[in-house]
Amino acid sequence: MDADAEREFNAAATDLRLALAAALGRLTPRQRAVVVLRYAEDLPESEVAAVLDVSVGTVRSTASGPDGWSLSARWPRRAGS
Repeated sequence: MDADAEREFNAAATDLRLALAAALGRLTPRQRAVVVLRYAEDLPESEVAAVLDVSVGTVRSTASGPDGWSLSARWPRRAGS
């Protein structure tokens, strides 16, 4: 990667990190925990529920918006997940 391409890549990565931090900052603590555990740490719903001491249904509803949208449909999953 040449120097210009590397600078562009780093700038884009920084923008993405800032946008992600801002989005996470708008969530409640429970929502943030579910998002991080479920999608960043790639834990199954049952493990997220156990870690947070809530039901799997609570994990599912916390990861869904009020109009029924779901983060799982928008969050890229790792290969093999």
